[in-house]
Amino acid sequence: MQENDVRAEVVERLSKRKQLLNDVLRMIVVILSAVLYSLAVSWFLEPANLLSIGLTAVGQIFNRLFSLINVNIPIGVFTLVLN
Repeated sequence: MQENDVRAEVVERLSKRKQLLNDVLRMIVVILSAVLYSLAVSWFLEPANLLSIGLTAVGQIFNRLFSLINVNIPIGVFTLVLN
């Protein structure tokens, strides 16, 4: 009877480790995706004067409007505030 309890405990610990590893992997993928997206906006869209989609585009529009009055606020700040 005790042997079954020990096995169940080991299986539960392994399951928790697997779930934790899966969660960490998902967080890494999300962070890398966000970095890649921000690089694409900075390196490709902004120099070509193209707009992105969603809240990033709204941030780009606000950035361009504020730059008309010589106030330079980064796109990331607008996106962060809007989120």
